[in-house]
Amino acid sequence: MAINSNYPTDNSGRNPNTPPAPRHPVLLKLLGCAVYAAFATSLSLSIGVFWLAAQPGGDSLVIKRGEPGAVTEPVKETFTEAPKATHDESAPLMPPARISGRNKEKIFDSPDYKCLDGIECFEAGANLMGRAKYREAAVQLKLGCEMNNPQSCWKMGELEFRRWIPDASREKADYYFRQSCFQGLFGAGCIGLVDNLRKNFAPSSERDMAITQALDIACRQGIQKACNDSAVTVTPDGTKPKKPEAITDAQAEELAQACQEGDSKACLSVAQHYENHPDLSPKERTDKARQIYELLCQKRDPQGCQNLRKIKRAAGI
Repeated sequence: MAINSNYPTDNSGRNPNTPPAPRHPVLLKLLGCAVYAAFATSLSLSIGVFWLAAQPGGDSLVIKRGEPGAVTEPVKETFTEAPKATHDESAPLMPPARISGRNKEKIFDSPDYKCLDGIECFEAGANLMGRAKYREAAVQLKLGCEMNNPQSCWKMGELEFRRWIPDASREKADYYFRQSCFQGLFGAGCIGLVDNLRKNFAPSSERDMAITQALDIACRQGIQKACNDSAVTVTPDGTKPKKPEAITDAQAEELAQACQEGDSKACLSVAQHYENHPDLSPKERTDKARQIYELLCQKRDPQGCQNLRKIKRAAGI
């Protein structure tokens, strides 16, 4: 067989008479690009997986081949929850003389707010009254009076006496003032009772006796206005109520013992004894009386707190 001289022979065993297959440069370029893109994508994924695994907690983000859920179950992230603050959601917000300014008013104005003790009820009611929110004040003051807080009873009597709330009456004012004065021995409540009796009730032996008793209590609690009034008020039997009599040092020592045992009235008597003692210097009088009033106020005794404020104001403390 003749060999075509137009094609050179080679040693590959290929028929030198067969022409070479035609070349397609465009297809070759596309194929090369596809191979390169697949390689680059695989490399990027591998680097990303190794990087995630190297992070804190990264093991939980990578599912190894062969593990359950490697194909069908999604990867779940795990977090450690911060501890939650303990708070009784059913308990109302409470300011108790510990919160001041606008914060306090926001709490008192809340429709869900309910005072928890007599002192707090009085504080809330007085704050609301100062902003002419009389109906809201009445809610808190009634609760305080039911808790035997004489200050709350006194302010509730003021709401009734001045007719600042619907359905106010002189009888209701009389009730609240009597609770404050005769049950709580609160001087301001006694003054309110006297004003209501004189303005809204006709003279009678019962009314006049109540006025005298209220003024005497108020005078004993240090209200000078009541002491001055008591000097001219005559009881039905023709006698005049006396101002508190001074006690001796020996009596003061006995009362001090009773005071230590929890007798608030004894504490008040001892404090007033020191406050007016003729043989003590003004500073000694103030210091001795103030210490007893502070103890009383810590026990939430209204008269002790009132006298403490008065003595501090006088001493410029």
